[in-house]
This record gives sequence, structure tokens and C-alpha cells, in this order.
Amino acid sequence: MLKSIIILLLISTNFFANGKPTANDKKIIELSLNYQFDEADKLLNELLQNSNNLKYHYLYLNVELVKIIKATDEAPVKNRQKVKESLNEEMIKYSEKIISQYEDKDLTIDEKFYLGSIYGLLGRFYGVNKSWMSAFSNGKEGKNILEEIIETDPNYTDAYLLLGMMNYYADRLSGVTKLITSVLGLSGDRKTGLEYLHKVDKNGVLTNWQATMILIELYSRLENNRFAAIPLLEKMNKKFPNNSHFANWYSYELMNSSNLKEVEKLIESDKSNIIYDVVKAQYYHLSGNYGKSNDILNSLFHNESKIFPWIIEYSKLMRVVNYKMLNDEKMEKKYKQELKDEFKEYYEKIFDKNELGKNLLKLRELVLVKDYANANQVKENFLNIKLTNSQLAFLEYYNGVENYNKGKIQDAEKNFIKSKSLDDKIFGNDINEYLIHIYKTTNANKNNVEKLIDELEDLDDERLELSIEELEEKYDL
Repeated sequence: MLKSIIILLLISTNFFANGKPTANDKKIIELSLNYQFDEADKLLNELLQNSNNLKYHYLYLNVELVKIIKATDEAPVKNRQKVKESLNEEMIKYSEKIISQYEDKDLTIDEKFYLGSIYGLLGRFYGVNKSWMSAFSNGKEGKNILEEIIETDPNYTDAYLLLGMMNYYADRLSGVTKLITSVLGLSGDRKTGLEYLHKVDKNGVLTNWQATMILIELYSRLENNRFAAIPLLEKMNKKFPNNSHFANWYSYELMNSSNLKEVEKLIESDKSNIIYDVVKAQYYHLSGNYGKSNDILNSLFHNESKIFPWIIEYSKLMRVVNYKMLNDEKMEKKYKQELKDEFKEYYEKIFDKNELGKNLLKLRELVLVKDYANANQVKENFLNIKLTNSQLAFLEYYNGVENYNKGKIQDAEKNFIKSKSLDDKIFGNDINEYLIHIYKTTNANKNNVEKLIDELEDLDDERLELSIEELEEKYDL
């Protein structure tokens, strides 16, 4: 009898280790997300040598996915897409090989979870390579398997990850990709998708960090909602301090949110030098260290492969402003000629024919580092002096940022509205983000909300459609 009990315990322990996520499984995922690949690979290889269990192939694909993110970030800008596509092709081959070995077998509920999730990963790999039909057909296969699991066990939280993604994307996509989802019979609901992803982010056993990553992507890039993305980025950064991808993303969103103090902490504590030089250049520019900013920028412009394409032109503007603030007229004039028209127009609006632009930049610096006492002293320079509308818009915007940070939300709203009425091209997009967030999180004047919605609709930006719908629903418009 005792012998039978021991054998049963051994069988049960082995099943648990090969089915349900273990501490080692979670450790492998978390080591990879912290870019400790050697340690993750060592643990994973030991498991794969002793077993061909489906779970370990799922873990392998997750580790490789993080490696692809890192390798893509580190490749020269012009080669990044090729690097990403090449590495994804390898993962497509691997995933299809594993699926072919398991798709016709009788599987436990846990094995079904891993198979369904590998289908989802395969769909993701195809999607990155823009093979949309293959992406969504494999995603649908995974979705069907995971829905069976949820029907059997509604508390199988990890299974909601792919279901959340499929619900979200099937609802949000447009154009050709939307047509493909329709052909495949895929329908979705954004709210359900986000609900599922937040459920996994909070309670997932093995996939919680994948849910966090996806939510950051959705909020930051597809919904233009940095206010929702920043807490998630903060959580990722605290848990995985070696992950340069999220450390730099977090730094950018903080700077966009006028929170330089937190960026300063990130840079000062960066012992492994994972914060990119272009991020540091922007931080030093915004915090008034113009010489240090230009030292970095001038070095980077010798090798533009290290600068993200979407920030090259803004970096050129930063360099000209830096020279202006350093009183280097020769270099300022030289590089000003290289600015594209929209950036040259912005520059000339701030620095008009008077020297008030320098005071405006000093005010910006003090507000962004939250030195409000000295900021108020700088504001005295503008008393009884005629500013252009654009300069007034600049002043009102940073008054709004200051009031927002102090919790004076109604005052901030007034500042932002006034700034946009004076010149909506100076900080129009930033103001819209602030106002959307204010109107979502407070009970604001209905007329003001309606006016903002009209302005957002005129922009014809897909990322703003959800905010428009949410505001219309909240304020019954």
C-alpha cells in the first residue's frame, strides 16, 4: 500500500511539473525579460534535455521572442526590419514544427493551453512579417483551443491572454487586416479584450508579464494614451531593470508627460548604461544642460543609425535650440538651415525677433524639474511685455503643466484651452492628450468636452476614435 502511494505521488509530482507552471518556469520567463539570457537558457536547456514536453517549447518561444526585441533594438536603424523578419522566420519554422507534432494528439487541459498559446505566438510571428492571413488564421486556431479551456475551467486565467488580444485586434483593426478578420469570421470587442488582458496582468500565473507588455503597446501606440501606459511601464521597469527596451520607452513617456525627475533617477541609477544616448540628449536638452545635450547629439549625427527615424528631425531641432541657448550664433545659423519647414516654423515662433524665447525655455526647464518657485520668478520677465500669440501659447501650456502637476485640474484645463486658442500648432497634440485625460477622469463642462470632440474629429486620427467614443458615452453627447 505504501509503495502504491509513493508511486502515485511520484506520478502526480511529475504531472504537475510537466503541466502546471512551476517556479522554474516563471523564473525562465522573468530572467529573459530582465535580459539575463544565459541564465534563462541554462535552466531551459536542462528541461528540454530531459523532456520533449510541450510546455518547454512554449517557454523557449517566449524567451526567443524577447531576444528578438533586444536584437532588433540593437541593430542599425536601416537593418532593423530585416533583422526582425529574419529572426521571426526562424520562430515560424520552429512553431510550425512543434504544432505538427502535437495538433492531433489527445492532450491534457494544460497541454491544450500551451498548444493554443503556441498557435497564438505563431500568429504573432506571422503578423510581424505582415503575413496577415497566416497571422489571423493561426490566431483563430489558438483562440478556439483556449475558448474550450475557458468553457471547462473559467478560472484558467492564463488562457485569457490570447483571447484578450484577439478580441482587441479584431475590433480595432481596419483596412485589409479588418477584411481578413471578417473573412475568417473573427469578431471582437475592445472592452472585452482589455478586460481580459488586465485580468491576466493582475492574476496570470505564467503570462502576466506578457499581458503587461501588450497593454503597454496598446495604450501607448494604438490608443495614444500615455497616462494609462506609464504605470504599466513603471511596473515593468521596476521588475526588469536590465530591460533596455522598456527602460527607454518609459523614459520617453515620462519626458512626454513632463516628469523629468523620474527620468533623472533612471539615468543616475543606470549602472549598465542601458539608457540610449538619444534619450539622454533629450533629457539634458529639456533640463537645461544644453552643452551636454549637444555633445551627445553631434556624436550621434555622425552615425544616424543609432537614432530612431521618428526622432531624427526633432533631434536636429534640439541641436539648434541648444546652440541658441548657448549663444553660439554661428552654429545655430549653420544647423538651422537643415531644419524641415515645420520645425523651422516652430523655432521661429518661439524665438521670434526678441530674446523672450530664452526666458520661455528657462521657464520650461524649471517647470519640468518642478522648481516652481524659480519658475514664478522667470514669469515676472513677461509682465508688461508684449508676447506673440505663439509665445503666449507656450507660456500658457507650461502654466497648464504646472497646475496639472499641482493637482489644480480646472486651472490646468483653462490654461490648455487658452494655449490652443492662441496657437494650436505649438502643443496641440499634447494638449489634446491632457484634456482627454482630464475629461475622462473628472466631471468637466459638457460644452468644453463637446468642443474638444469636434476638434478631435477634424484631425481624422484613428488612435483618437476610442477616446471620442468614451467621451461621448460619458457625457451623453
